[in-house]
Order: sequence, then structure tokens, then C-alpha cells
Amino acid sequence: MDALLVEEKTGLPYANKVRATDDAGRDVPVMHACGHDLHMAAILGTAEIMAHSKNTWQGTLILIGQPAEEAIGGADGMIRDGLDLVYNNPALAERLRSPLEAALGKTKL
Repeated sequence: MDALLVEEKTGLPYANKVRATDDAGRDVPVMHACGHDLHMAAILGTAEIMAHSKNTWQGTLILIGQPAEEAIGGADGMIRDGLDLVYNNPALAERLRSPLEAALGKTKL
């Protein structure tokens, strides 16, 4: 899982103090401060429900986690890598969309 460029300023003794080098070579604070827990719970819950009800539907279930969703570039990268050429006619496509992404109008899928 990736981390966000966020500095924890709680002052708590167990506060995150991890730093990393970003793509531009800058030393930046990073921490797990995103919705991965929710995303993973949703995808695993969907998988479990679909597996337990497989006698009520037919077809192929494909569950994909998007990389780099915080930077709003993961979907573009997946398409550049050919995802839409492999799975170009889904019966249903669902995704979790962040308010920031919606506000910026960057959605391309």
C-alpha cells in the first residue's frame, strides 16, 4: 500500500515520523492517511458475496484495485497499460470515487 504526503502534527508520542523521497527527489513526510482500508474491505466483501452467490449469476468476476488513486493518475496508467483493451465490455463497472477527484473533474472512466 502506498502512503500520502501528509505530516502528522498530533504531538502524540506514537505519531508517525516517517519520511521518504518523492518523485521529484524531495524529502517529504508520508503516512497512511487514506481510504485503503475502506477500499479493501469493499472489494473483499464484494468478492465474498459474489463467491457465496455464484449459483445466481454467470460470467467472470474481475476485481481490480487501482494504483495511485491519491494522485488521480492510476486509472490513466491502467488504460495506458492496456486495461481497456483486455476488459473493454464490462456488464457492470463500479468504483469508489473521492470528493477531491469529483471536484477536479478528472474522472476519465
